[in-house]
Amino acid sequence: ALSESKYKNEIKTMLLDMIKDDELNDFNRTLMYFLYDNYYHSLKDKSEQNLCQIKLKEAVSKLPDYISSKIEFKNN
Repeated sequence: ALSESKYKNEIKTMLLDMIKDDELNDFNRTLMYFLYDNYYHSLKDKSEQNLCQIKLKEAVSKLPDYISSKIEFKNN
């Protein structure tokens, strides 16, 4: 699992970069969103969850409006 990987910081950065990448197709960007979303919800540390959510919100803002407008964030 991503949360147990010794490379989790690098993977998190790559996922966020892929979400923001407007040259990547929308399907794969959305898939990376779901991977990151599932990852940070599995974290036990609430402060790390909050930080991940902030980073994900920033990345989601780079998605096309027809996708980002459908994504809702709930408080952790």
